[in-house]
This record gives sequence, C-alpha cells and structure tokens, in this order.
Amino acid sequence: MANVFSYPLIFLFKHANIQIYLHKCSILVFIFKKIPMFPIKSHIFFPITFILLILSIHSLSIAFSLPLTQYGLLPRSSDGLIGIVTAPLLHGSWEHVLSNITSLGITLYLLFSVFNTVSHVVLTIGYIVPGIITWFIGRTAIHIGASGLVYCLLFFLFCIGLYSKKRQLLALSGVVLVLNSGFIWGILPQNNSISWEYHISGSICGCILAYVFRNFSFSTNSESGIPSSVSSTANGINFIYTKKPDSQ
Repeated sequence: MANVFSYPLIFLFKHANIQIYLHKCSILVFIFKKIPMFPIKSHIFFPITFILLILSIHSLSIAFSLPLTQYGLLPRSSDGLIGIVTAPLLHGSWEHVLSNITSLGITLYLLFSVFNTVSHVVLTIGYIVPGIITWFIGRTAIHIGASGLVYCLLFFLFCIGLYSKKRQLLALSGVVLVLNSGFIWGILPQNNSISWEYHISGSICGCILAYVFRNFSFSTNSESGIPSSVSSTANGINFIYTKKPDSQ
C-alpha cells in the first residue's frame, strides 16, 4: 500500500518537467494556506474536493488493481455514454493525474474567486459538454482524464478578458497565459495517446462560455456604495457583478 502513495513522488523527481510541476504545486500550496478553519468557502472547497476525489479514485484503482478505465468515454457507443460523467475522474497514470490536477486546482480557484456568480454554471457545463462533443467527434478509443474540463476553464479564463476588454480580466488572461503557456498546443493532434479531441472540445466550450458571459462586469463596493448579495471576494477585494446595459 505504501508503494501506491510513493508513485507520485517517484514521478515528480524523475520527470523531465520537474520545475514546471513544482512551480504549479507551489501555487497550490499558497492557495491551500488560505484555507479558513470555518467556514470553508467555495473557492477553496471545490478545487480541493475535486483534486482529492481524483487522487482517491486513482489511488484505489492502483491499490486494488481496478480496471476503471473501462468506464471511460467511448465515442459513438451506447456503452461509452457513461464516460461523459465518469471520464473526467479517471486517469491512466500518475503523470496524467499530476499534469491535470495542478492546472485544475489553479483554474478552479480563479473561477470560484473571480466569477463566483457564474462559477457553478461554468463548472457544470465544462464538465459535461466537452464529453458530449468528444462522444460525437472522437476517435474510436477510450478517452479519459479531466483535461476536457481543464481546457474549458483555461480558455474561459483566457478568452473572457479578450472579449470583455476589461483591464482586470485582461490581467487575469495574462496570468493564465503565463502559467499555462503551452496549453494551446494541446488542441493539435500531435500524439495518438493524447485525447486532443477532448482538449479541443473543452476549448470550444470555454470560448463559448466566455462569449456568453462577456457582458458581466465588476466594480468594488466602495465605488458603488451599495452592498450586493451577488458579490464575491477575491484576495480581499470585493467585486459586485453587474450586467452591461444593452447597446442602443
């Protein structure tokens, strides 16, 4: 059993991209340090819960030799429909797990911190819709991993700044680009072992969601002078989400 939990450490110290993973993990550590004892806020609760769920499922699959990958997404197959729900939780290796949870933790934290009023909608659609698209367009192979959701969140956070042209969101887009500078290449069919169909499906979904919510803007409470029940707190700054008036 001890060997099961040592696999991630072995991978970290042997993998060529150790510095990239350590950099992303240091960001996660910084995020986790902000966890309040009570209550647990959504921008902390959801990233941690999702990551722990993925880690637990993969650890159990290795510890008990469970063939969980059979519940992945199989395109254009009735048996593969279950994968639309289960595939994001399943991974083929610790390398696959670690490459997803680092980006997933950061993007979920940003989503629930800055876009709290629409975060549950974006998360739900980003979890389900990429799998539906992949079921139609994917190769006849089992597709697994949370990368469809990751790409949806990455492109949502990146594109919403470009669509809205707001300085704060443009800055957020810049942060996403710097932390995940190579994510754009993942939508290209470079490796048969990588589900680029899942990646491009998530990317399309994220771009559409960013366009749908492009008219949401925010201002500080001090500027408005009126407290709001739809406010969200990110790093000590209170944002109030309002919708732009339709152009005449």
